[in-house]
Parts: sequence; C-alpha cells; structure tokens
Amino acid sequence: MSTHASFPDLKGKVALVTGIGQTGSDGNVWGDEPRVWGNGAATARLLALNGVKVFGCDIDVVSAKNTQQRIQALGGAVEVAEADVTKSGDVKWLVQEALKAFGRIDILVNNVGRSEPGCPATMEEHIW
Repeated sequence: MSTHASFPDLKGKVALVTGIGQTGSDGNVWGDEPRVWGNGAATARLLALNGVKVFGCDIDVVSAKNTQQRIQALGGAVEVAEADVTKSGDVKWLVQEALKAFGRIDILVNNVGRSEPGCPATMEEHIW
C-alpha cells in the first residue's frame, strides 16, 4: 500500500520547483527514509513519486543535492541547480537550465522568495 497521494495524470510531466533544499532532521525515519522534508523537498518528492521529472533549485546547493539524492533513492527523476530566485538573472538562467535538462516545463512551484509589504506593481525588484 502506498503512503503517498497518487496523481496518475501527472506521469511524464516536468516540474520546476524552487526551494527544493531540505534543512534539519529529527533523526527519525518513516519507513526506510528520514521523516523530515521541507515544503519544497516534500513537493518535489510527491511529484517525483507520481512520475513527474523534477528540476529543482535552492540557494543552498548542498541542501538541494541532499534532496536530489533522497528522491533518486526513491526512484524519482530529479536534477538540481543553485539559484537565488530573488534575482531575475538567476530565474532566467534557471528556466533555461530546466529546459535544457527536460525540454519543457509543465508545472511551476514557486515555493520560496522574499518580499516586504507594499504594492507589487511599484516595488523594486530587490524587494519583490
């Protein structure tokens, strides 16, 4: 019996997931894997377990690679890169790398970023 949600219509899709890195561990395991997954890592894991090819990024590439290894150990297809999504140049580069790796992007998960109170239409990029 599976311990995750099943979305068969996602098989073969490609997802770009920001904030894929995982930080922290409680030292416990769930089945044969660590129990702790951050939001981006958990999203990437669920997508991969449903046949989605995942291209993920994190500002901490070591953390991203840790998530990559965990997902690959479960049989998922995942590539990762280091990127700071608060910088438009990094975001443009990230999209190009995802397209190089998998040829397309079907799903976009904007899991991270930073902002301050204000109007998005008038915010400077470094705040948005």
